[in-house]
Amino acid sequence: MTDSSHDYQAVACGLHDYIELACIHHCRVRVSLVSESDGRMPEPQEYVGVARTTQTVKGDGEYLLLEMDGQTQPIRLDYIETLEPLDDVAGFGKIRFR
Repeated sequence: MTDSSHDYQAVACGLHDYIELACIHHCRVRVSLVSESDGRMPEPQEYVGVARTTQTVKGDGEYLLLEMDGQTQPIRLDYIETLEPLDDVAGFGKIRFR
């Protein structure tokens, strides 16, 4: 899980729409995270899994919940650099958040 000690920066609505589309279609996606030089980001910097839903955690931010090998991996939305659907049903290509 990402480090929640940093203030959450809301993701633009247009970008949030792509996350929702991936979740609606339960697409396999590749999510790349922003690289930080101070070690704030978790390893690995890239995740591949099935987009299941989003979750808002009061006082912490919004998360994309990825299913990976039967486990749920929460990805904080403001740490996403790119979102790339790996299934054709998504209806969009690789999206750059930053």
